[in-house]
Amino acid sequence: MRAKIDVEESYILEQIELAKEALFNSRKIKEARFWQEKIAYLNSLLDKKLKYKKGK
Repeated sequence: MRAKIDVEESYILEQIELAKEALFNSRKIKEARFWQEKIAYLNSLLDKKLKYKKGK
């Protein structure tokens, strides 16, 4: 089970890095907003996972 959690966290971190790169390379404000929202969502998801992990 622990390995599954670590894989999920690694995947989320990888997605955050990809979104940051896409945000940096975005050329339109609408596109940049999309990536900012995606980064915020992924950060909140990761935060929830870490809080759940800490609570266990």
